[in-house]
Amino acid sequence: MPSRRSWSGVGTRIPMSLMQSSDSGYEFLEHTADVKLHVWGPTLEDLFSVAAEGFYHLLGELTPAGDGERLRIEIQAPDLTDLFHDWLAELLFRFDTHGQRVEGISFSTITDGRLVAEGRAWPVDAAASTFDAGVKAVTYHGLDVTERAGRFEATVILDL
Repeated sequence: MPSRRSWSGVGTRIPMSLMQSSDSGYEFLEHTADVKLHVWGPTLEDLFSVAAEGFYHLLGELTPAGDGERLRIEIQAPDLTDLFHDWLAELLFRFDTHGQRVEGISFSTITDGRLVAEGRAWPVDAAASTFDAGVKAVTYHGLDVTERAGRFEATVILDL
C-alpha cells in the first residue's frame, strides 16, 4: 500500500514554498480545501516546466519503476490560459490513468494556442513512493496566466 507522509493538522499537508530562484520558481498558497499553485519564469518554456515540477512535488515523492518511454505531447487550446490548464490536466490524466510521471520535458512549440513537448513518461512505483496530496482536478477558478515585468506568471487552483 502506498504510504502518505504524516503531519499534524486536518487534511493534506501543503509545502508552502518549494522552489524559488531569481528567475523562476513555484510556491503553494493556502486556499480553502484546495491548493493554489503560483509559478513564474522568464519564458513560457520555464513557466510550463516549473508548473510540472510544482505539480509533481505536490503529489509527493514519486519513485520510478522502470526506464519509462519517450513521449510526445501535443495540445491545442483557444488561448494561453487554456493551454496552461490543459498542460497540467494532461499531466494529471497521465498520472491518474497510466500511473506515469513525465520528466526531461523539452518544448519545441509554445504559443498562445499550441504546445508541443517531448519527454520521458516513467511508471511510478506506488509501493516505494510517498504520496502527499491527491489532486482530483485542475480548475478554471482563479486561473490566470500573464506576462509582467519581463516574466511570465500563472496561478491555478488544484482541487484536492
